[in-house]
Amino acid sequence: MYIKKIKFKDFNDNEREQDFYFNLRKDELTKLTAKYGQNFEQRVRNMAMNDDKAGLYTLFEDLLKCSYGVKSEDGLHFRKSDQIWYDFYDSPAYEALFMEIMTDTDAATSFFKGIMPKDIAEKVEEELEKRAAPKS
Repeated sequence: MYIKKIKFKDFNDNEREQDFYFNLRKDELTKLTAKYGQNFEQRVRNMAMNDDKAGLYTLFEDLLKCSYGVKSEDGLHFRKSDQIWYDFYDSPAYEALFMEIMTDTDAATSFFKGIMPKDIAEKVEEELEKRAAPKS
């Protein structure tokens, strides 16, 4: 579960700060992997390195749409639906988060890692550490 505190101005011109919840299940990640290809992480890097703004826009919108939801009070459910998505998408909070992700590499990386299932995120982190380690 990735909890993102977003600062934004509402449509009444009031400054707000609110927590929003994102979680990507393994089945959802599998669907995205089928859509974007097996080496999902490398594909994202290639898009960024090639300045593929259209590809990144589509990718991050898909990630946001697949991962956004509302956590139940008791923590047993994480509700996702078209209506829940569109309520978020139509809000200034979505715009603030989307622009942050699209303009700040660290924010995009944090979001990407944060929404991943924990065991998969740990494997990715281990792989990155192995690649970064000096070869003897």
